[in-house]
Amino acid sequence: MLCSIKNCSLLIISFIILLYNKFSKKSIGVYNWNMRTPHTAAKKGKRVKVVLKNGKEFVDKFIDRKSRYVTFENRKVLKGDIKSFAIFKK
Repeated sequence: MLCSIKNCSLLIISFIILLYNKFSKKSIGVYNWNMRTPHTAAKKGKRVKVVLKNGKEFVDKFIDRKSRYVTFENRKVLKGDIKSFAIFKK
């Protein structure tokens, strides 16, 4: 036999957890491959601080959000490119 019953059952359970983590929105265990975008809601005209996934950050006025884009006073950014979105307080 290649593996005992105990080792095979542990292998099967770990494989199921791996598949669950990969294809579900909620993750269990240590690994999380589903990096979700942060919230992108604010009142119109609020100053927000945004950090992008490429490392750039800026403070700008929030205008609107659509299904794929967040519109600011001076730029339009894809939701998927946003790493952090927070209300800016002086």
